[in-house]
Amino acid sequence: MKASPELLADVTWEIDNVLRGNPTARDDYRAGRFPRSDATKDLDMRFRWDLYWAIPSWIRQPLQDRMDGEGLTNIHCDTMLRAAVMPL
Repeated sequence: MKASPELLADVTWEIDNVLRGNPTARDDYRAGRFPRSDATKDLDMRFRWDLYWAIPSWIRQPLQDRMDGEGLTNIHCDTMLRAAVMPL
């Protein structure tokens, strides 16, 4: 994985905070109770990216700046998110 261990730990922490604020998120996604669920092809990918985008912007932007600074592409970021979020 190209992302630094520190960045992975910080992203994991923030995603865990999002999940603590929404304890039914996993069940909602498994049941298809989220916007445009009918068009979702990869449920786990959708779930991990929705969790990432649910991080408050004032926290997410510095994380994004660090990802950019480490030269991470979307594929690298998805690998990092896959490590941070347990599959449904």
